[in-house]
Amino acid sequence: MTWRRARSKEQIEFRKKEILDAAYQLFEKKEYESISLNGIARELQISKPSIYRYFSSREEIFLDIYSHVFDLFYENLIEEFSTFSMNPMPEHVGNCWVKVYLNHEKLLNLMPLLGIALEKNSSESFLRTFKEKNIQLQQNIAGKIVELYPKLTIQDGFYIQYYAFLLASSHWSLTNTDQVMENILSEYRYMNINYSFEYVVSRGIEAHIKDFIGNQT
Repeated sequence: MTWRRARSKEQIEFRKKEILDAAYQLFEKKEYESISLNGIARELQISKPSIYRYFSSREEIFLDIYSHVFDLFYENLIEEFSTFSMNPMPEHVGNCWVKVYLNHEKLLNLMPLLGIALEKNSSESFLRTFKEKNIQLQQNIAGKIVELYPKLTIQDGFYIQYYAFLLASSHWSLTNTDQVMENILSEYRYMNINYSFEYVVSRGIEAHIKDFIGNQT
């Protein structure tokens, strides 16, 4: 495939979307460190210099994808939180949060890779822009939590949303495993331990909310 240089804003956005879609397919199928700009170019049947017109590194491609899918998750989460009245049952908030996560599997697949992508090969200005936007959305989620639970501080809300991220990121990797691991985990079901993503993450969020509320009383 030979790309003609995109000139209009619409053409540029379309080219970027093609690159991002192809890259995401690779992020789903391969180990992060094995993915390269050459590999993304091969996926699209274009030259590597064609990608450099839009992105300077694999990490910038990843963070662009992550930023987009997190935006969608954020909008969905805020919308769902807006249906609650003040001081909802923490269990209901935890269940709602997990439901929204499961509506955004693309984000869940990328979350465990975020730390790797932030460490390498991105310019300071790109990383600064990414972090500023990401932290602003996290603060907005924290603010929404404080609206639900007025006893909490914005710092409490920030920690709750951050712990929710850590729970979801780590447990998604543990529960999306191969059949061998699934068979091993099934051997512990006689202990009535529920390892499912829905149960562990929702109960974890519930526990953190209760803990922070308890510290304010």
